[in-house]
Amino acid sequence: MRFFRKKTILLSCSAVLAILLALAGTVFIKYRLCLKADLPIENPTEASLSPEGDRPLGSESIVSAVFKCPWHRYPLEAVLKPGKGAQSIGTPVIKLEKIRFGYCLWKVSASMQPYRTGNIPKGTLDVLFNKHAGAEQTLSLEVPSFIVTALNTGKSDELSLASRIESGTVKKSLGKWIFISAAIVIAGIIIFLVYFRNLRSSGRIILTPWGIALAELSELREKLKVGKIAGETCFTSLTDIVRIYLEKRFSLHAPTQTTYEFLQDLERSGSPLAENHKFFLKDFMTSADFVKFAKLPADIKLLDDAMDKAEKLVCETKPSDGEEKKK
Repeated sequence: MRFFRKKTILLSCSAVLAILLALAGTVFIKYRLCLKADLPIENPTEASLSPEGDRPLGSESIVSAVFKCPWHRYPLEAVLKPGKGAQSIGTPVIKLEKIRFGYCLWKVSASMQPYRTGNIPKGTLDVLFNKHAGAEQTLSLEVPSFIVTALNTGKSDELSLASRIESGTVKKSLGKWIFISAAIVIAGIIIFLVYFRNLRSSGRIILTPWGIALAELSELREKLKVGKIAGETCFTSLTDIVRIYLEKRFSLHAPTQTTYEFLQDLERSGSPLAENHKFFLKDFMTSADFVKFAKLPADIKLLDDAMDKAEKLVCETKPSDGEEKKK
């Protein structure tokens, strides 16, 4: 009886071992066949983008793609290159989704964030795979284009975009913004003194709000052109020039108001500004706050367009020659 039990256990262990050896042999043979067959990596021509449809300014979008790879092939790293007007966030994630007989499914995901409204053109997702036949392989997928809509400021005392920012981020950058603000104030005083001295020496002291604004806009554009000022700082200076001009020209309390308070004043009856000027100021102030608080890079083309519209705003709102002489 004892001999029979030992024999049964021995046979069972032998059967299990034989099955394991058969499976291991099958897997090894399949792996060798994959190597020999040189099977290609199956991949889509375009990465998927979620969520679908239009998205608000500053929202996060996920770019992803799934690759069907033979056992001996796998992704090493990925690089997301969004279209102009968006930036990548964090590091792309590579994850093994499924293991099947002869192949594996690998998923590559990356995040990006738009920092301007309008159409964001197509980008690329480049994925590098391990060496095969002595060389690494890179596959490039198209990232679909998408539309970005402006933020709705609503009737809250807090801007929508400001509520997206963690308080820790603002606290960490407080010292930096104090330094930048002080530098802007000092630069503004120096510019004013130089401008006043030049006018005085020429015997033509004409310190009109529109004259000062146009001179400061011209100097700001030149600094941006030669690289003497960063895009984010330029956006802040441009906002200050527009706010100060509106205060001096129309007695608006623009420099001391929050963006929300300023936009609310524009909607009140009896506003001295035309509808097209209100639309520009709403879009401009919201974008400026986004660059300032969310610390996103300012698009140079967007800056040039904003300076053009700011100059147009000053020129269209300054008094006519007859009104100016009366003053």
